[in-house]
Amino acid sequence: MINDGKLTKKEGEKVLANYDQIVGLSKKINPELDTQSKKEILSLMVEEQALMQKKANKDPRTVKDIDNKIEEINKSRSRYYSLYGKQVGIF
Repeated sequence: MINDGKLTKKEGEKVLANYDQIVGLSKKINPELDTQSKKEILSLMVEEQALMQKKANKDPRTVKDIDNKIEEINKSRSRYYSLYGKQVGIF
């Protein structure tokens, strides 16, 4: 894609970084789960990681909206605990 001129080098590096992130996070998910659950958990993990990066090095008083979203993610994760009766992913 980069060699074909469809992506710039910078865009290609971003695609590769995203791929590496997904692969790394997916290795932390219980392989015994069904595909749909894995997708949902992975999506939550990626979203949480992005929020944590946004929140990094910020005054805690200025990131309440991010904290609220992370709390929503945690509630979604607890749904998987109750469904499977065991810890899934890195949660």
